[in-house]
Amino acid sequence: METTDIIRISNNGNASAYFKWLTSNSDAKLYSIKPIEGYVESNSHLDCTVTYSPNTNSGSGKIDEDRMFLRVIIYFLIDIRWR
Repeated sequence: METTDIIRISNNGNASAYFKWLTSNSDAKLYSIKPIEGYVESNSHLDCTVTYSPNTNSGSGKIDEDRMFLRVIIYFLIDIRWR
């Protein structure tokens, strides 16, 4: 079962802000984030799509539970919210 959610990054400042999502190799197998990096223009926002594709334990048919820790590099103060 795959699920998708949106994370909105808002920049309320007066300069564009660079961001980059940092994921581990194990996270990259479970999660897809688009865009993974870029700029949010001043007084603007950008929606990032996060898609989670859990592992299915083929023997039991159960879905392995996983956790994701989102880390982002931000060079200006911006607001990040689940949408």
